[in-house]
Amino acid sequence: MIIRFLSCVSALFLAALPASADVVRAADDGFQIHLERTSELPSNLQYARMATLSDWWSPAHTYSGDAENLSLTEVAPGGMWVETWDGGSVLHGEVIAAMHRDGNHMVRFDASLGPLQSIGVEAVLTISINQDGEGSKVVMDYFVTGASFQALSDIAPVVDAVLTEQINRLVDP
Repeated sequence: MIIRFLSCVSALFLAALPASADVVRAADDGFQIHLERTSELPSNLQYARMATLSDWWSPAHTYSGDAENLSLTEVAPGGMWVETWDGGSVLHGEVIAAMHRDGNHMVRFDASLGPLQSIGVEAVLTISINQDGEGSKVVMDYFVTGASFQALSDIAPVVDAVLTEQINRLVDP
């Protein structure tokens, strides 16, 4: 009964969001999140910051509780977004695409982040950093798909809040 109530509240909340909301689409079998921010850093410096996960990813959203345990082995296909500490290790994602041209950068991860990893969904996170005047524009797009019984539309606002925190930390050094 409580879960049904929360599902209804979530559905009403999502329906009330304006068209420019971070959760672009949400259904029981998946959702899409789109976040955009501007940075005072030029794109090459913002890109370098993005590649150093421990500088901006919130420790509250790690398994170890310490963002210093995060690393990106390589920003090229096959590169791994890992977290390693004395008590264990987690593969958060794998780089599946990386492109750079004229001050524009894009990195795409196969990454079921956090609790999404344990429920067997497919998820792709794309981070784009484009030169914008003296600074840059940073975009995160996250697509998550699974089975309808997973009620992913209920999870979308929580994931949106976590990714919103991360993009804000990324663009505000």
